[in-house]
Amino acid sequence: MATPANMPISIRLDRDFILSVTELTDEGNPWDLRGMKIAFAIKGNITDPDSRALFLTEHFYTSDLAFGHYSFRVPLSATSGSGWSSTASASFEVVYQDPTGITQTRLEGPVAIGPSVLVTVP
Repeated sequence: MATPANMPISIRLDRDFILSVTELTDEGNPWDLRGMKIAFAIKGNITDPDSRALFLTEHFYTSDLAFGHYSFRVPLSATSGSGWSSTASASFEVVYQDPTGITQTRLEGPVAIGPSVLVTVP
């Protein structure tokens, strides 16, 4: 069972976002993910090809795959790029490929994109 620490996903424009996931077995033990290829994508529409993704990466921000934990970082430079809008809808997916080449979408869902919150202190 995948347990993202920050579900549902909510991203603020011009801000960093980190998706952290911990995978556990049915018995509640960490799932050893060593040998897996894992990719994270944010798309305007979940059916879009990866080539049209707003954000796509296979590089971990942090990982401890032996204990089923990894994180991806979406930098503010990505969330301020074209295609990102607080009025747009988006979807995300996390895809796993095991050492035998079997590929599956492990996590997917909607992404709420909101404006940055600024507070002016007098």
